[in-house]
Amino acid sequence: NALPQTPNPNLEFLPSGFLPPGVLDLTPDQILEFFGTTPPRIGLFQSFDSALKILGIFGPEVLDVFVNGSFISRLPDPGDIDVLVITNTVDTAISASEKLWILNLPGLDYNVYHKDDPPAAGFLSAYATIHATKYQGISGEKGFVRLIHD
Repeated sequence: NALPQTPNPNLEFLPSGFLPPGVLDLTPDQILEFFGTTPPRIGLFQSFDSALKILGIFGPEVLDVFVNGSFISRLPDPGDIDVLVITNTVDTAISASEKLWILNLPGLDYNVYHKDDPPAAGFLSAYATIHATKYQGISGEKGFVRLIHD
């Protein structure tokens, strides 16, 4: 992967409340520890954790899981947890997406793509940008999280 990485998870934030540009590799436990700081955030993490259990049935066919948005910021009230799943094959992407859709997990905003699907790269580019229309005029580059296993 050619994504820039932050050197360690010391979690410094930009004045906007978002992570600095780059990709921060964290385990699920670290995501909970660093961002599950209020009951609503814990609820969002529980939806994410349930999704990870479903994705686990696909084993190595799930290549990457990225987390983005207000959940991985210092913004006080994240509305959801944004997740991008990259798979090895189209069939895995379709099957994983269907299973997550059936669960209808509260607060989980997910997209599932296979590794060669052009929208996957578009999402990663979008993940690295703060969108002014969404965040009261705040704009610029920001970081996001790539899931690693314990």
